[in-house]
Amino acid sequence: MCGIFGAINHSGKFSEIELKGFDDSLQGIAHRGPDNQSTYQQFIAENNTDVFFGHRRLSILDLSESGNQPFIQDDIVLIFNGEIFNYVELKQQFFSGEKFQSDSDTEVIIKIYKKFGVEGFNHFNGMWAFALYDIKNNKVILSRDRFSIKPLYYTLQNDKLYFGSEIRELLPFVTKKPNLERVYQFIRQGVKDHDLNTFFEGIVKVPAKSYVVIDLNSKQYTTQKYWDFSEKSTVITNPVEEFRSLLEDAVKIRLRSDVEIGSLLSGGIDSSVITLLSNYSQPIKAFSVVSKVKEFSEEHFIDKVTATHKFNTVKYNFNEKDIINYIQEVLHHQEEPYGSSSVIAQYLIYKTIKDKAGLKVVMSGQGADEILLGYVRFFFFSIGYALKKKEFGYLCNLLFGSVFNGNFFYHFDLKMAKRALLNQQLSNQFDFLLLKEKEVKKWSDKYNLRKTQIDDVDLFSIPALAHYEDRNSMAHSIEVRHPFLDHRLVDFTVNLPLKQKVNKGWTKYILRQAMKELDAEIRWRKDKKGFVTPEEKWFKVELKESIIKEFNNSKLAEMGIIDAAKFKAQYNDFLNGKGLLKSADIFRVYITELWAKKHFS
Repeated sequence: MCGIFGAINHSGKFSEIELKGFDDSLQGIAHRGPDNQSTYQQFIAENNTDVFFGHRRLSILDLSESGNQPFIQDDIVLIFNGEIFNYVELKQQFFSGEKFQSDSDTEVIIKIYKKFGVEGFNHFNGMWAFALYDIKNNKVILSRDRFSIKPLYYTLQNDKLYFGSEIRELLPFVTKKPNLERVYQFIRQGVKDHDLNTFFEGIVKVPAKSYVVIDLNSKQYTTQKYWDFSEKSTVITNPVEEFRSLLEDAVKIRLRSDVEIGSLLSGGIDSSVITLLSNYSQPIKAFSVVSKVKEFSEEHFIDKVTATHKFNTVKYNFNEKDIINYIQEVLHHQEEPYGSSSVIAQYLIYKTIKDKAGLKVVMSGQGADEILLGYVRFFFFSIGYALKKKEFGYLCNLLFGSVFNGNFFYHFDLKMAKRALLNQQLSNQFDFLLLKEKEVKKWSDKYNLRKTQIDDVDLFSIPALAHYEDRNSMAHSIEVRHPFLDHRLVDFTVNLPLKQKVNKGWTKYILRQAMKELDAEIRWRKDKKGFVTPEEKWFKVELKESIIKEFNNSKLAEMGIIDAAKFKAQYNDFLNGKGLLKSADIFRVYITELWAKKHFS
């Protein structure tokens, strides 16, 4: 796991001042790669083009200097952030007996490209963002993993391209302007990372599951997908067995490392499964952060699964009051407004693990809710699907099963039910917003559960969660690995019959069926807590003074984005226990105000 920066000048050499700026950009992401910094530059006189590649390394595979980047082999130069987890299998399958100059997965990317070209990217199982300079064919290629796990941004300014792992690397080379459509959609709908745009006008992302070919002769930029979901129609004889096999292998190949690996253990089914399967392959420590406040604590479940499966679990105490002290620090690392205070809690989890254990790599259960329809909304979408398709047997399965199993009241959410079944939108009012931008159509065909699930993976859930986790973990030089986002497993679950995912009132049904040895209390756990924070209390007490102060001198109002007086009136209603704004709505406006002051004051 690393950080990259690059630039291409299509009309001459970079100046010494520009090169100094490039070094500053690399220094600005030292947290992503504290172990080494190296650069490469090549001026091509024939087409008057200058190419610059820079890399910050977090050493995980092949800790020697042989693994440093930019990695140069023959006529290929590569800078790479991420991991190709199946590099061992690729070496065995395609390069048996061939000599390698390193033991890293980086070199395998070059070998695959030389053998297959860009079509070879489909062979990779991993998470990545890389830039490859093909000297012989005079082109640069940018590529990104299938599910937006690793970031890669770029901006075109006149005849110059700048790209990097974080937005901060590119800001010195652009005139900073807010992307008003993105600001509106975030405040109004709570969405972000659902397309290629960022909160900064002119800075965009390389698409997931794609590559961009930059022809240095013609200056043409071509974007193309190397992978997409399959349309499988074959009947699977034993889906539970196949699911288990895929998940086990996804875990196994993600345990490859030359440094110690830990596992995040929250007490939920997802992290418990990943920790259990990891320990089958090799003994690893589990790390849990527990709250002193009982209503927010998962400690009972952590202790239960630890005792049953004899995990080596290290627990750290977490003080919720610390969260509000880190709002600005997390905003610095996230670079854009973030959706809730749980993002700060996650940041502090990684900070604690780094400070106390010094780990570089952890396993995570992220992605299970998206690939296995774990969110409550999918229970209601499934009911809506059954009604629309007149599948009354499945409808009875869901309703009676939910009542019989005792999890009906854990699912029940009147507002979510109305939204899912009656196509009724939530009634939040944002009359303080002066912008009138295009809204995002979420779940436009929500009873097409396959499409809705893919939309969550591609647009509305995984990209934002991956963004938060990448910045939070890499702020502390920690790489996070996600077995549930192995593309084989994702494609398999997307094409499973709905009943394998939502059945008898249970979401993630196939996971519960596949992990029969898991502690029963965890396996059939009804509630879904996540990391809860007392956000509503903070906005009424601890943060009240700060909010009033910020919106008495509002940058968003100055920019014509909100009417500060109307927002303060709605906030006052919230303080008095009435009005339509929820704490989550207030948080989005508040964090966007802080972001606007940070970048545009």
